[in-house]
Amino acid sequence: MLPRRLALLTPLLLLSCVAESAVGSPLRERIDLIRAVHPSPTRTVDGDTLERALAERESTRGELASARALRELLALVGDSHLAGELPPGDANEATYPPLLVQRVAGVLRVDACADESLVGAAVQALNGEPIETLLDRLAQLSTVDGARPAVRRAESERHFAEHLRLVAGPRAEWTLAIADDAGPREVVVPGVTLAELQNLASRRQSFTPSSGPLPTVSSVGDALVLRLATFGTSDRVTYLDEVDRLGPRLAEADPLILDLRGNEGGDRSLGVRVAQYILQEPFTQWARVRTRVREIPDRFRAAVRFPFGPESALTDFPGARTTEGWTWTGDPLAATMTPRGAGHAGALVLFVDDATNSAAIELAVALLAHHPNVRVVGTETQGECGWHVGQLPIVFEDGRGPAMILSLFAIDLVPYPGCRPGRGIEPDLPVTTSLEDFRSGRDPYLVALGLE
Repeated sequence: MLPRRLALLTPLLLLSCVAESAVGSPLRERIDLIRAVHPSPTRTVDGDTLERALAERESTRGELASARALRELLALVGDSHLAGELPPGDANEATYPPLLVQRVAGVLRVDACADESLVGAAVQALNGEPIETLLDRLAQLSTVDGARPAVRRAESERHFAEHLRLVAGPRAEWTLAIADDAGPREVVVPGVTLAELQNLASRRQSFTPSSGPLPTVSSVGDALVLRLATFGTSDRVTYLDEVDRLGPRLAEADPLILDLRGNEGGDRSLGVRVAQYILQEPFTQWARVRTRVREIPDRFRAAVRFPFGPESALTDFPGARTTEGWTWTGDPLAATMTPRGAGHAGALVLFVDDATNSAAIELAVALLAHHPNVRVVGTETQGECGWHVGQLPIVFEDGRGPAMILSLFAIDLVPYPGCRPGRGIEPDLPVTTSLEDFRSGRDPYLVALGLE
């Protein structure tokens, strides 16, 4: 599985000399590719609705506007692994949004800001637009699995500055209407550079789980917390070695907390190794794999590359022919999914949130299907509990618009009690951030469990 963020995509927003009349508009080319090869292009949007949305945006010009239009179209498809490239902009220009936000007890508040005096203030409007209305527009840019407005809204808050720049464009100044202890007021905050915006992430007022590339453990009371921030790593060997080093400690923990917050996926074999130390029986993650095609249509072939897996995985797909393509039943990694040791017999707690996705979902689903005592804490996940498109990604770059990434294989995950079609993994214990949690910087998940 792949993390959704696409830092790897090289900015390619140059105009092609190929006439649009010959190959269609840049947006149409991308949507037509999705229609041609995506495993389920009309799962959450019917063809007529998608065509109308495309027609409304087909004449879009300009880097930001084209990137925004593509993301709005991709969001309709309901596949969190679909993504369009962001325009590079000028990282040194102080025109980026100067704040990050956090939902606190139902109110959107400033979580970090270039003007630190504004941290904690309730955001009422931005550049004259009521904040909740603005968030509705930003949510149209969010690609999540399925059609789930609340999860799309949460995604837009998580990536507030990124989405805001697509909607509002670069600005030297940003006007905020806020309310704090001094009452309601309007303030003007200068824009920041890209580096300054990125640095704001380390200055959030709210609690932020660690984001290191390797697994870590910590103790909170009687609980052992295994933090798995990502499965996206270029050093697979070191990651597996660290899991092997920590693995024997997991079996004795009661409770054992697996913290998957913010884990957007990566190499699923890393999650398999974690499960090998927790589960007491052989397990699987996938029930079947499906593809609609076994080759890229000639119309698109020159602009498609396979950066994360060989093209032969598509052309030699071994599944049986069906009316909708080809299906292979089973999990290709099943032979590796056996316990390493006695396994974990105590209480298991999963921390998940609206960013948890892909390979992290696959790990969670295996644990929910095979562990006898699992409790889910947090918010509904971005990834669905029973299905996703996330294997054999391709990149489409034709030099005429934003690069686009999409995957060709759909995965049906193993079933577990409580998984509802079209929904993410849903919490047994929902968590929200209270005003006291926010102001103190304490972890609302541990608070919900009575551990902080």
